[in-house]
Amino acid sequence: MTNVNADANALDGFAFQASYVPEKLTKTYGEDEIRSAWRERYSEDAMLSTATIPQMSARLGMQPRDPGLLADLVVVGRVTQNRVYRYGTFVTNVVVERIIVPLSETSKATSRGETYALPKLDLTEGNVICVYDEFAIQPASSSAADGGSVREVCPSSGRSLYANFFTPLRSGETYLFFLNCTSNADVSGVEDARFGIVTSLYGRIPIQDGDVSRPRVFCANLPTEEGAVENTPVPFGTTSAQNDEQKDNQPLVEALKALPDVTFAAACKVDLYVESPDAEKSYRETCSEIVSEYL
Repeated sequence: MTNVNADANALDGFAFQASYVPEKLTKTYGEDEIRSAWRERYSEDAMLSTATIPQMSARLGMQPRDPGLLADLVVVGRVTQNRVYRYGTFVTNVVVERIIVPLSETSKATSRGETYALPKLDLTEGNVICVYDEFAIQPASSSAADGGSVREVCPSSGRSLYANFFTPLRSGETYLFFLNCTSNADVSGVEDARFGIVTSLYGRIPIQDGDVSRPRVFCANLPTEEGAVENTPVPFGTTSAQNDEQKDNQPLVEALKALPDVTFAAACKVDLYVESPDAEKSYRETCSEIVSEYL
């Protein structure tokens, strides 16, 4: 693709595939709401009767109000400039400034129910950990005419719907991280461990002055139409069981044309791209609530 590990500046000019979060995906759910939805859907399946909140959340696509329920480790960490592209994803160094919830002994269960023993790491403040920033570099779809020389950065993980809406971790920024340890119990030290962000839009929240969340949000203010699902605004052109007759895509098409092209460098200055002011409001409020709870 290009040797971005040797020339970080080359990465800055790559196109970035921004995805705009609708309001419904900023919503979170309490444990009782998740359990109720689980019983309604799987009440007759005895094998699923002992599912945990992480299992339920992953299978139902309902992110918990408390992302810590999904995490093996919760820390405040500062992102360094060390970013390595390897095996179709970025590995980013993060300096641990505060340990909020120490590393668990056993991983949180996945939607399929697996758990595994976590390495016994002597993790302390000041340690540097490696966090996966799940983006891939690929030829841009618009570059076929020139032999594919134009590159773009896009989400690389199918692990989480929410990861598709992340932007790259910003060098020098401090975040509240909710992490899963992806390494096995044979890892000998902190430097060998690898961490992924939990499957929630709130798995990484930028913080300022140690305890205040002020995310940088780009609001596209896309046209929406009421009434598709539970009276939640959705973009023109979205189809659903309640909204399959909607055919007028033109307002959305024109709005998308007016949006600026996004480079990797520009995306690093934004924490989230959202469709509407309501989505921005919901995201900001939830970030503030979570930060207040943990810090």
